[in-house]
Amino acid sequence: MRLFIALSAQPSFLNEIRPFLSSARRIWPGVKWVGEEQIHLTVKFLGDAGDLSCIIPALERVRFAPFEAVTESGLLFLGKEREVRVIALKLDSLLPEELFKEVEEALAECGIPRETRPFLPHITLGRIKEKVSRREAEARLAGASPLPRASYPCPGMSLYESILRKEGPEYILRRDYPFSEGR
Repeated sequence: MRLFIALSAQPSFLNEIRPFLSSARRIWPGVKWVGEEQIHLTVKFLGDAGDLSCIIPALERVRFAPFEAVTESGLLFLGKEREVRVIALKLDSLLPEELFKEVEEALAECGIPRETRPFLPHITLGRIKEKVSRREAEARLAGASPLPRASYPCPGMSLYESILRKEGPEYILRRDYPFSEGR
């Protein structure tokens, strides 16, 4: 079972970025754009972790208050300078990183390895299927509707299962973990 923990995009955030997404899809149809229902910020990818009997209660012990992050202006292109693969938004907040550390600590009890790479809180919007440089990608999307600095409300986190299919991944919600002010 491929699992990941995410902060799901709320309708208010999707409303803010929808004009950009619509125009970007028209301008660059060759990109595999993420469907609105699948837009999220991954806190931790667990991979084939499988043992829900440990993971579910471990995540229940994570204490975090609801928060709101804001996207930075502009797009984030991930990959090599000469071959970017992902179009994303970066968040201007340290709170997702603090949550990541809490989740890492909780899941260590389940034997889930800690991430070795630095945490980069981002929201993937699309995956580029052709070879393009960062400069080429920026130029292609220059004519899209302006991308606002958008509020990203985070009322809780969710545990998802990801099933890989030919047409793209299917995400199945396994458990919601609402944040609370008393945490």
